Amino acid sequence: DHEALAAGVVEYTNFDAIEMAQMCEKHPLLQFRRIGAMLYKRSKKWAQSVSLSKQDKVWEEAISTAAESADSALAESLLLFFVDEKLNACFSATLYSCYPLLRPDVVLELSWRNDLTSFAMPFMIQTMREMSAKIDGLVDKDRKEQEAKLAEKKKQEEALASGYNGMEYAAGDPNSMVVYGAGGMGGGMPQPGYGMPQPGYY
Repeated sequence: DHEALAAGVVEYTNFDAIEMAQMCEKHPLLQFRRIGAMLYKRSKKWAQSVSLSKQDKVWEEAISTAAESADSALAESLLLFFVDEKLNACFSATLYSCYPLLRPDVVLELSWRNDLTSFAMPFMIQTMREMSAKIDGLVDKDRKEQEAKLAEKKKQEEALASGYNGMEYAAGDPNSMVVYGAGGMGGGMPQPGYGMPQPGYY
């Protein structure tokens, strides 16, 4: 029976899951087809699993499989299916569950063309909030980078000005040169050639 089969495919893995899924897919009983969808999903055959869930009108499973697939094309295809089938509640549920996979322009166009704006509004509000947060983050990052550049430039200019002033001081004061070793060795006596007459130069 289907309960034993479901328990077996969960407990054991040493079998051909795809072959088993294909067998279950063709079974007349819904319970066996659900096992087939589960096996497709477990084997990462997302499109086959979603297709089987759509065939059996198990909408919740189709939506959760599309969300788990991380496949934008599959999620948008399912969204369009719900629009065509006029399953507005499922359309809204897909927007919520598959939010990261859906392109805002696709959602906006579908909702506008099919009078589903009220169903899509929470999705659009969240999208605008995230876009605003990203823009604010970029603006703040740019402002901090500019402030850091200005601070570094000011620091370099101050260092340059300080070095220039020191050089100017040394060049303008002839007494700024220090003669090391003169102290303690008759520093009060005049140096030769600076106060005593030199022979032959009268």
